[in-house]
Amino acid sequence: MLLQQDYHLIEAAPPTPSPGKFRTRSYLGPAPIRILRCMSIMLILWIVWAVVLVALLALLAYRGTITRYEEDQLFLDPAASHQQQEQTQIVQKVNKIQPLVRIMTGATCVLSATIIGIYVWDAISQFK
Repeated sequence: MLLQQDYHLIEAAPPTPSPGKFRTRSYLGPAPIRILRCMSIMLILWIVWAVVLVALLALLAYRGTITRYEEDQLFLDPAASHQQQEQTQIVQKVNKIQPLVRIMTGATCVLSATIIGIYVWDAISQFK
């Protein structure tokens, strides 16, 4: 009995439309390519952002390990000249990596603003 009902449903199905009413495959082709281009740009931006962020975190960790032994105050006497040399070396190392830290921080901020801006622009363009 159930098989007969299913058979009647198949017989009562509407006829398939002619192929001329549907868009052709060549017409549908460019849209996924445009999405892939946009997605690949975003993927590249996310990868570059992650690399810059990892470099920034590595520099901050390195600076933190260097400055761990830095003293806030030194009482200079003739016997403490060795400590003064160590502190001078630490300050030189920190001053050497400070421009890189600033560059990586700026690059991270610019890339973050760019990624957020692209997502906001895409959200606004969806409402138009």
